[in-house]
Amino acid sequence: LSPLQQGLYFHWLKNQSSLDYFEQLAYNVTMKNVDASNLKKSFEILRQRHSILRTSFTNMLGNIPLQIVHKRIEGGFCYEELFGSETDVQKNIISIKDEDRLRIFDLEEPKLIRLKVLRLNKKEYVFIWSFHHIIMDGWCTEMLIQEFYKIYAALSTKKDILLPKRTSYATYINWLSNFDRKSSTAYWKNYLSDINTITEVPFK
Repeated sequence: LSPLQQGLYFHWLKNQSSLDYFEQLAYNVTMKNVDASNLKKSFEILRQRHSILRTSFTNMLGNIPLQIVHKRIEGGFCYEELFGSETDVQKNIISIKDEDRLRIFDLEEPKLIRLKVLRLNKKEYVFIWSFHHIIMDGWCTEMLIQEFYKIYAALSTKKDILLPKRTSYATYINWLSNFDRKSSTAYWKNYLSDINTITEVPFK
């Protein structure tokens, strides 16, 4: 695990029913001629493309917590149609989001990301992405969602899926494990040695 992941995993072990670090992103999309099967397939391809999306965590296989990357997993995608008055639909969306938040992630299971698509009418949809912060952060969320739509567009037009090759998360973990932390700490101690006043964060 990365140092940040170690901290998140520690907090989860202390309180596995906590909603801390549960992330949910919901937004409306206007799309025509949506194929639900292609949406599901796009989600599966995205998850297969990134090993971190198929990862579970354990501290039962050694003296340190480990990540386990699973070759393939099922589930995680849901498509639902919501029809009715504007008021009823909005209430249902709120209820669905709240219910989804109650489906707490088990870090020992490799299902730490979900996508629920709600169809409101012929061309209006709500996408609800839920995931645990231990596998994703705000920096990568937008990139993954963009990839999802590129995959869907390719499937819808029966074209090849053209996406750049990604460096595996394992490569980053291997680099991190060989990082010389002592020399890094020594560098910053020396660099900051003449600072003897409080440094303020520039935002109140």
